[in-house]
Amino acid sequence: MAQRGRPRKQSFEIPSEAKVEVGVRQPERGKLYWCRRPFDYGLPSRPYDRGELLKMIGLRNDEKLVRLGYLQECPPGRDTWECGHCGGRFIDMGSRDGHVKMRHLRAGQPLSVGMAGATGTPIDTEGEAEERRLEAVAPLYLERTAASQA
Repeated sequence: MAQRGRPRKQSFEIPSEAKVEVGVRQPERGKLYWCRRPFDYGLPSRPYDRGELLKMIGLRNDEKLVRLGYLQECPPGRDTWECGHCGGRFIDMGSRDGHVKMRHLRAGQPLSVGMAGATGTPIDTEGEAEERRLEAVAPLYLERTAASQA
């Protein structure tokens, strides 16, 4: 089947008139940030783990990642640790060790599943426990969402 018309051109630039909350600076492209919570980022996207360093590339939602607390600016001159398996850089040794255990040592192993719930479906105890732990150590800034600002 032939395509009609021109293909759409995608733009990933942040509009200059983008509304920015007072007290939250626009993330600088190429500046080093560390992940407070795991998420996917980039084109094509790849998963980043807690404590992993990344450079902003100017995607549409970069400002939201910083404002909501997924990312925090890395202090200049801070020592970093490298993963010996994939080369990822981390803000501290504990984050690097957690990344190695999760991404490299358990590769291919099934997710631990708890006892079946009332409906007979397995409960993902590991995922829920991880989410509770992340909420305790790196809570998101939900009071900074657009809905809560209105």
